[in-house]
Amino acid sequence: MVGIPFPPRDQVLDFFLDLENEYRDTLGRQRNNPGNVNAEGSAVWFPEWLRYVLNGCTVEEAAFRVGLQIGGQGLQPVCGVVASGTIEFPPRNESLDFLTALDVLYGGTLNETAPDSYIDLEGKAVWLQEYLRYRVNGCNSQEATDRVFQQIRGGGIAPVCAA
Repeated sequence: MVGIPFPPRDQVLDFFLDLENEYRDTLGRQRNNPGNVNAEGSAVWFPEWLRYVLNGCTVEEAAFRVGLQIGGQGLQPVCGVVASGTIEFPPRNESLDFLTALDVLYGGTLNETAPDSYIDLEGKAVWLQEYLRYRVNGCNSQEATDRVFQQIRGGGIAPVCAA
């Protein structure tokens, strides 16, 4: 099963790097959020987890499958097929829980650390998820980025590009 298509990893990474700049330049945040997962790891593994969740896996099963991938077991199959239409995303607390567990995995098992970030884990969970929500619902990368940054700057939640 292929399931819901996700944007290429390089586009998610580009968004994440733009998000770092948005937090620094527009929000005036300091680079004082320590973590173990670098920008590329966030741009790869968070979308993979969401891809599994949106394609019928429980949050636990999705995290397990991502762990298998990180451990070198290759791409795992999705759990089901989702009906067409607007794709609903999981609650943000579940996304934050996954990013917290990923940070622990990177630090404890992989013995990795990353440079401090302008974005805290909650910001990563909220805005990466929002970017991906726009992307899987018909927005191109620029449209999704513009809609997310509009929200960050205090604007309302824009509609997705296609239903």
